[in-house]
Amino acid sequence: MGALPGVLRLADYLEQHGRQTRWGRCPPPSFWEAASVHLTNGADLTHLADAARARGRFRYASLLYGAAVRMDSLEARVVLARTREYAGDREGALRLVSPAAEQGYIGAMVLLALLHNRAGDRPTALGIAHAAARSGAPQPRLALGSFGREELCSSNTR
Repeated sequence: MGALPGVLRLADYLEQHGRQTRWGRCPPPSFWEAASVHLTNGADLTHLADAARARGRFRYASLLYGAAVRMDSLEARVVLARTREYAGDREGALRLVSPAAEQGYIGAMVLLALLHNRAGDRPTALGIAHAAARSGAPQPRLALGSFGREELCSSNTR
């Protein structure tokens, strides 16, 4: 055991003090902007973007998710794609989520299937949903519930 190179951890007493004295405060804009520029790990950027979103800092969340996408975070692609779809930009959502789905990221495959289904392209949506379900993960099976049972049965026999 011992310290890991490149890993820093706040001392317990400092963490406790900070929790007690700063529990209701958000970091200033300069913090979010610096993080989006200087962090290079997609997972770290995605977690920080989630924290910004949870605190209602949607502009900074978007900035951080964008930085995470540039660092190849598949999860960030899905989050941003959902945001684009919610804003009515279906094409932007498809552009964001398609590369992650092509890499086999289940969350992206499910979202891509739902986007195609909502656009009325049920054959494509079913094909993607079935490919996701074949992965064995439970999430795609839940997404398949949005398709009609008869449709699923008939497409399974092909």
